[in-house]
Amino acid sequence: MLELRKAIEFPEGKAGRYVSEKTMARAMQNRTRVAAVLASMQVVNQCTGEVIPLEEVAAASLSNPANRRKAMMARIRGVEEFTKAREEVALFLTITCPSRMHARHFTGAANPAYDGTSPRDAQAHLNRVWRLATRKLSNAGVGISGVRVVEPHHDACPHWHVLVFVRPEDASKVTAAIQAYALADSPDEPGADEHRFKVEHIDPKRGSAVGYVAKYVSKSIDGEGVDVDDETGDTGADAAQRVVAWARAWGIRQFQFFGVPPITPTRELYRLKEFDAPSQALKAAHDATRSNNYGQWLHVVDAFEIAFKPVYVERDSARYPDEVTKGLRGLLGVAVDLEAGVEITTRVDEWRIEPRKSEAQSGDLSPPWTRFNNCAPIDFKGNFQTKGQTTLQGMELGDVGGGNRSAPHRAPLPSAGRTDWRSERGEHMQFAVARKNTALTGQAGGVNA
Repeated sequence: MLELRKAIEFPEGKAGRYVSEKTMARAMQNRTRVAAVLASMQVVNQCTGEVIPLEEVAAASLSNPANRRKAMMARIRGVEEFTKAREEVALFLTITCPSRMHARHFTGAANPAYDGTSPRDAQAHLNRVWRLATRKLSNAGVGISGVRVVEPHHDACPHWHVLVFVRPEDASKVTAAIQAYALADSPDEPGADEHRFKVEHIDPKRGSAVGYVAKYVSKSIDGEGVDVDDETGDTGADAAQRVVAWARAWGIRQFQFFGVPPITPTRELYRLKEFDAPSQALKAAHDATRSNNYGQWLHVVDAFEIAFKPVYVERDSARYPDEVTKGLRGLLGVAVDLEAGVEITTRVDEWRIEPRKSEAQSGDLSPPWTRFNNCAPIDFKGNFQTKGQTTLQGMELGDVGGGNRSAPHRAPLPSAGRTDWRSERGEHMQFAVARKNTALTGQAGGVNA
């Protein structure tokens, strides 16, 4: 029921804005917490002692939305160049869920046919459609490659944009198979043929295939280059924040490549500035990686039949003591000019995330680690003294509460007048009590008289 409220908790109107305001507020709070953690942590090289602020590491990694968008577009461009050399054609597909999975109509009015399907369940439906269609194509000997992008409708129901590269003679088979499975659920509902599945044949003379998905990729990351979101009316940056919050709230993977090698070997080889390759194939793969040419990388992998497998090693966990985890150490490469696999070490140094050490300036106090003050005051009352021990006043106390607890040794405070102040305070208290008792006695005598 909670997931259902997340999906339909929108005001009336066309712009549902993908997520509710409560979900968006939580997402912004999480971003603030992450920023605070990044500012308070650092990474330390366990071999050389080099220290780098964690926020600088994050800004230079793929966790930076700008870097992620650029890497995504470069990879799509490489796939297009590789498939163009193989004389393949490009198709741009749009796959949408049945009407019963939409909480609201396009106008913003509640959908009476809505059956309570959450965005996560709708994403599972689209995954099932795609899996069944590609399995049928694979059994028929039809190979495809490309990338799919998941976007939300205004009511948070997902839909897919898929860029597919295929041989020209297999284009009709791909279209027919995916359309058949997309319309298998509720095929007779109004508008199913028009809205549930769309296909557009991309003409390379009119534009690049990357241009068809560039808008959707940017809108799903940081909104760069998108002036106004047509569906919500927000700016591209605001719409991107809501799309990312929607994907994280429902656990939906926004992008996925298919029909191409995994990206991990490419990133690992890029870490090596110099590589003494034992074969021409691995040398060519390393050169393509260092030149940031993903299309050339695909050509090399295909020509030399290169395959990589990640190599993991066991190491101590940084979170829990006496726990062992697996860390990526390198790659195991296989190629046509190698008799056996070659292990390539790509990670030599070991880094550890640690709290940033703040040095107090002259005359300043360092900030506390916790909200509590663990420095207990001097125990003047002797609550934690045991029999035989004395307080600062030299008074011997008995065992309190039957326990055998003792306070840790603490040096007396340097203030010489502290004991005198307490004795004077005691005299004033005794005098005040005596006056109160005298007054009460006088009142009682007056009444009795």
